[in-house]
Amino acid sequence: MKRMEFSPGPIGTLLSGSGAWRVRLTFSAIECRSHDHDARFPFGEVAQIRCSPGWVWATLEISSGPRTVELRGMGNRRARRLAELLRKRVVGDALAVLKPHRAQLEGLWQSYTDFLEAPRYLARPDLEEWAKANRNRYGTVARIIDDLLRRPVLAGHLASGGLLERSCILLAGLDGDTEHLADRNEDFVRKDMDRHQAFFDAVESTPLTPEQRRASVVMEDRNLLVASAGSGKTSTVVGKVGYALLRELVAPDEILIVAFNAHAAAELEERVHERLGQWLPVPVSI
Repeated sequence: MKRMEFSPGPIGTLLSGSGAWRVRLTFSAIECRSHDHDARFPFGEVAQIRCSPGWVWATLEISSGPRTVELRGMGNRRARRLAELLRKRVVGDALAVLKPHRAQLEGLWQSYTDFLEAPRYLARPDLEEWAKANRNRYGTVARIIDDLLRRPVLAGHLASGGLLERSCILLAGLDGDTEHLADRNEDFVRKDMDRHQAFFDAVESTPLTPEQRRASVVMEDRNLLVASAGSGKTSTVVGKVGYALLRELVAPDEILIVAFNAHAAAELEERVHERLGQWLPVPVSI
């Protein structure tokens, strides 16, 4: 990989007050030299690159840890070119670090894929349990992507597919980040509502609403349902209990339903037994 050099022109140097400086991209680092200081940043340590164009001349900031170099007086097009080349070198360096660990990354990716393909709603504790188990199993590669991918400079290159994007997704999963999981769950909820349409249509005297069906399918550790009197909270409880039993997510003796008084509890118990009897193979006691 050839070396490349960048510097401001005489007019840019004069009008921006930047003083003379020169930047060189070597095989493994960016080297910055000016009249008052020198700096060298290995590509693997570059954390952020900011290019701020002006009317004619741009300001380019390169950060590595607590150190930041500000380069002024270079034309906008030339500054964008330098920023683009530097980002490519940083990405290339990251890929060079990851490639020797491809087999482990593929194993970790397969584990994550299998986890996401589980035929049920996945709650936050499920992700935390997966992350803990796989940080122990794939400790070396987990530490590598921990150290490598927490740099903002890589963020714009993580949607292009391939090893870098997968590694970023894995890091989010290992961190317990639920953004990717939320998209997966949204798709699962929609499909499972369709798969169990017949049940949701007939379990109560009137079909459950889309909101009631969603509340029945979502299985987080804590679910808050806010509704007014007479709006169908009891029907939602019946639907959720029935859905959980039909899907064999829990055993009947693992379900506890609490009502605000004895009358409401008796009514709820009667509704559950009456409405779910036709859907379950054997009578249940909840």
